[in-house]
Amino acid sequence: MKTFRYLFLPVIVVALSACTTTSDDSRQQALSITARSGVKTLVAKNWHIDDNCSQIDYPAMTIAEKPKHGHLEIVHETVYPKLVGKQSKCATTKVNGVVAYYTPNPG
Repeated sequence: MKTFRYLFLPVIVVALSACTTTSDDSRQQALSITARSGVKTLVAKNWHIDDNCSQIDYPAMTIAEKPKHGHLEIVHETVYPKLVGKQSKCATTKVNGVVAYYTPNPG
């Protein structure tokens, strides 16, 4: 098993999931995860929705530092957002988002 670190701009990463609100704040946060050698692992997801659970846009997700021992892939796909407060009603609605997957090199 290998441990890696990466940075995203802007993304809020908490327990492998994220939430973007309608503000224009940019955030940078590092996260350390253990991934199995050669196994594709979901490491982050992000979305940008309004109060009616409708997509506003695809949030920007940028790799600040490439992984040294594997591949990081960022794709658009549908996700279930994890939200609190007024938007928690959207937690059971699939929305368009941006997802990051990390695959460590074999060995």
